[in-house]
Parts: sequence; C-alpha cells; structure tokens
Amino acid sequence: MEARVAIDARVEYGRAGGVQQGVVAIASALAAIDRPDPEALTFVTLDGLDDWLRPHLPPGATVRTVESSGARRVARHMRASRPGRLALSAAVELRNWSARPRSSSGIFESTNSDVALFATQRAELSTIPFVYVPHDLQHRHLPELFRASERHRREVEYRAYCEAAAMIVVFTEWAADDVAGAYGIDPERIVVIPPWAPRADRPAVVSKVSVDHPYALFPAQAWPHKNHASLLEAVSLLRHDGLDVPLVCPGATGDAAAAVRRHAVALGIGDLVALPGYVDDLSMEALWRGARCLVFPSLFEGWGYPVLEAMDAGVPVACSAGRYLDAVAGDAALRFDPIDPCAIADALRTLWLNDAAAEVHVARGRAHVATFSWRAMGERYGVVLDRAMASGRRKAAV
Repeated sequence: MEARVAIDARVEYGRAGGVQQGVVAIASALAAIDRPDPEALTFVTLDGLDDWLRPHLPPGATVRTVESSGARRVARHMRASRPGRLALSAAVELRNWSARPRSSSGIFESTNSDVALFATQRAELSTIPFVYVPHDLQHRHLPELFRASERHRREVEYRAYCEAAAMIVVFTEWAADDVAGAYGIDPERIVVIPPWAPRADRPAVVSKVSVDHPYALFPAQAWPHKNHASLLEAVSLLRHDGLDVPLVCPGATGDAAAAVRRHAVALGIGDLVALPGYVDDLSMEALWRGARCLVFPSLFEGWGYPVLEAMDAGVPVACSAGRYLDAVAGDAALRFDPIDPCAIADALRTLWLNDAAAEVHVARGRAHVATFSWRAMGERYGVVLDRAMASGRRKAAV
C-alpha cells in the first residue's frame, strides 16, 4: 500500500454497534500488512473517547484527536433525563429534515494524507479522494423502522457520499448490488471486503457478568431491527412446551433495554432473560465460553459480526435466513425465518437438545471462519486505497 491514509474513527464507545467493530477491523487488517511507511496511517478520533481503539492500532500509526463537537457533548448531557431526551429528539428531527452532505472540515486534508477513509457511515465531501463505507441501506429495506426524517437524512447523505467517493467498500456481494442499484453507481467503483477475521488467541478471562451456564446468547443493541421481540416470544413458546432456555442479551441499554425487560416479564419469562448491558471484550469472551448457542434473529444486517465470533469461539449458531446473512453464515449456521417465533423456537430447541446437530454446526463454523484473514482484508484495503489515490477523483467542499 503506497497511499498515505487518514481514517475516520470518530465513534463513541458502545453506541455504534457494528460500526465500531468495523473501525476496529480496519485497524486490525492494516496492522497485518507490510507498508512502505508505517507512519502513513492517521486515525482521527474523538478526544477522550478513543481508548477502545488504541489497542488495535497498527504499529507506527498516528492518532489525531479532535474535540467532540458541542452538539455531541450537549446530546450526551440531554440523554440523562427524559425531558432532555424529548428535546433532543425534536432537535434531531429538525436537523434530519434539513440534512445535506457534510462539507469538508479540513481535518483530513490537514493530515497531509493522499486519501481519506470514511468507515462510520457518515463522511465529508473531502477535497482529497476518499473511500466511503456505507455499511448498509437498511432504511430502504425496513423503512417502517425509521422516522421519515431519518430516512430522508440517510438518503440525502448516503447518495451524496456514494456519488462523490473515489471508491466504495461494502461487506458482501449482496450489498454491492444493493448500493449500485439504489444510487446508480458504477460497479467498478464498489469493492467487497469482508470486515472480519478469527482471533489469533483466546485469553483466559474471568467474566464480570454473573450468569448461570449454559444459556443462549444474543449480543446486540436493542434496536428494532435486532428483533428481540420475536426471540422473546420463541423463548416463551419453549417454556410453554416444558423447555426453559435461559437467554443472555448483552448490548441492550437504556430505554430500549427496559422495553425488552418489560416484554420478557409480560411473556412470563422474566426469570430466564439476563440483560447485562454493554460489556467489555474480556467479559464478552467469557460469555462465549458459557454459551450453549448463539441465536441471531436480526431482520437486517450490513454484516453480522456475532455470527462469526460465535463460530470462532466454537459456539453453534442459529440465525436469520435473510440474504443479508448469507456471506456471514455460509453453510455453517442453522437458519430460520426471523419473523416466525415458532421457527426460532425450533432452531433453539435443536441446538439446545441435540448434541450431534450442535457438533456438526460447530465443525462447519470452524471451517467457515478459517476462510477469513486479517492479512487478506488488509491487502484488499491497500489496493482500494491506492486505486482511490490514483483516481484523482475529488469533490470540492461545499
């Protein structure tokens, strides 16, 4: 890789789900390849909010911290109270309807980089060539889960960034077709790079989360598309059939977690459901070790990191049958219709009670994850970034 690159890593820990994991994946991949100039990478982070990223940075990489915006700081304060959240919601609504692509802040140009890499769904109309990672177009496929103003904002921004980018990176062939078709993008500018590889080692850890083993595990933010509701209904059906399957759901926080808790209690399975909130990497590692299976009923994904993380940990997987998970699941997962609680319950029952079936899926999972590597991912990014630099494609700041 010849290009000097500035990578946008302005993500708040624990609030961005797979976007945060995607930034970590890019850092890990670029650390795995040889570069003529080890100092040619600059990660732009938020001041005081980047401890989660630093352990993953490539040797020699530079960190440029920028102050968290006043709006971001005010938002964090407002989330602490219900009146504040209501006021924040109104402010976001107004901002969304007046959305326009972000002009260049000058931050990425000031790093003396040849290329900017925007990997957090948001971007800037940088005056240097840039690579854009939109992650997914969920707002087009599940519009009912978004406010009209949020759909408007995403459509305005995603289209503008895709049109202006020198290159676009997506995670699956399905997503490549989706982006090309939605915005009329030349497929030659879209490159598929899976954002994951197996861990080199699995450290001995002690979990900070107190739960009894075994359990079904579903690590996810409690966003609507994650579909906790159907999973809870499946666990309730199993209880009615005489089978109790404890469920641990790390990642769900705040009002959304409270709603999941209320639903579990209403279904009579409150005693089976643990919601430990956002957990750190070591606690998550311990949770994998105590899991009987991963159940992943998501209605839409740009990738689906927990599916591969489970396979890497030797945990059998049951997940949604949607095309959006085909590349992640391969032939290694037990698939089900995510909107059918009976189908989810059947899959859970199989992995919970049938040791032979579980072992088959574990073996297939290990073979599947072996097809991914950080070096392959890093080399693909190197090619894409060099192509972006060579393209000379720039978008004037507006």
